[in-house]
Amino acid sequence: MIFEGKPVELERPYQMGWGMKLPLAILAAASIGIGWLQFPPGWPGPHLWVPWLAPELGLPPRPLGLEGLLLTLAGASVTFLGIGIGYWAAKRERAGRGFSRWRFLATGWGIDAAFLRLFPAPFYALGRFLRRGVEEIGIQGLAQGGLRDVLGLSANGLARGENGLVSSYALGMVLGLFLLLLLIWTWPA
Repeated sequence: MIFEGKPVELERPYQMGWGMKLPLAILAAASIGIGWLQFPPGWPGPHLWVPWLAPELGLPPRPLGLEGLLLTLAGASVTFLGIGIGYWAAKRERAGRGFSRWRFLATGWGIDAAFLRLFPAPFYALGRFLRRGVEEIGIQGLAQGGLRDVLGLSANGLARGENGLVSSYALGMVLGLFLLLLLIWTWPA
């Protein structure tokens, strides 16, 4: 670990305790077993979820017979194969002959680099456009700047009209009456 100064080696590698092993074991068992709690209709075996979900979702399609059984068994076999490969890789890693020595696997197969190139860059560009184009020019420039200018002009107009002369007030009242009559006359019937 490095906080300040030279890197310090940890005295012993991290050992996973039962507080972490037990939830992982429960999740692993559930990922294997929960799919077998509900067999498709027409198959022998437990039917726990369909009676509960059928009123909302309807009945699932009928299995395709032997093809459906083979597909289910193939899916379960791939799950067990993945668990076996993970166990084998963990044993090799503990023995010091792990996959981290293989450069292709240690670099993450280039997935991280591809992800960083494909996904964040367009979103950063969109964020820059929204910040500069929409926020600075649109909202702050036109809306706030335009509102500031309109308020400034109206304040100047009011300041000139409120000069204490009766003629200015009378002119404002006549213009207001004219606008009111114009509005009434042009209002659709």
